[in-house]
Amino acid sequence: MSRPRSALARLVLPCLLLLAMLLGLLLFWPAAQWLPRVLPDDMRVQGVEGSLYAGTAERLYWRNQPIGPWAWQLRANGVLDVRLGRAGEGDWQARLSGWPWRWRAVVTGGDLQWMQGGELGLLQARFGGDMQLKGDRSGCQSSSGALQADEASWAFPPVAFGSAEFSLDCGAELPVRLRLQRPGQHELLFELDPGESRGHVRGDLVPGGASARLAQDFGVLSRNQRQVDQPMSW
Repeated sequence: MSRPRSALARLVLPCLLLLAMLLGLLLFWPAAQWLPRVLPDDMRVQGVEGSLYAGTAERLYWRNQPIGPWAWQLRANGVLDVRLGRAGEGDWQARLSGWPWRWRAVVTGGDLQWMQGGELGLLQARFGGDMQLKGDRSGCQSSSGALQADEASWAFPPVAFGSAEFSLDCGAELPVRLRLQRPGQHELLFELDPGESRGHVRGDLVPGGASARLAQDFGVLSRNQRQVDQPMSW
């Protein structure tokens, strides 16, 4: 019995070394070589450096919308930390664990400019707070928490939206929720599906106000109309 055990023991060490080598190759495989290949057709990435273990990307383009810069770090316990934006300048943070079978993610809010390529876009706000997401290989299954901004605004024509709240409802047909509220002007709820470029808006606006005029420009409100409840597409 000692000979088979001895032969088995001699096989264990080479197998462990081979496994360690393959794992090292995977972790340190240059991200510029594999990341563009795994992205969906409507996404492309620019300025990739580093590897799966730790890396950066200047821009991720989703339907030609620039988002970035990005940085990521894979920790020894398998937790992936992702940052969107420049550190200390309203950057977004995400921590992902358990991927892909039973994953959890915590997202911390940041400035919308990083979702517009680092530039001040039409919609401006800096969010705070956390959202917790849980899911499996089929996608997000549950969510809790919300991100809040004290002051959201539209750049041109300039319109102050007041407070904003961003949340997700993973099981809903329109999972993305954005609530805008400014006393004396409006109270609106946007339910959106960015992947399908559609949504729904409902709420109240004060006729003659800046928000009502902007809604009229977008064709979702007629003159002297106070309530809106209609689908959207873009």
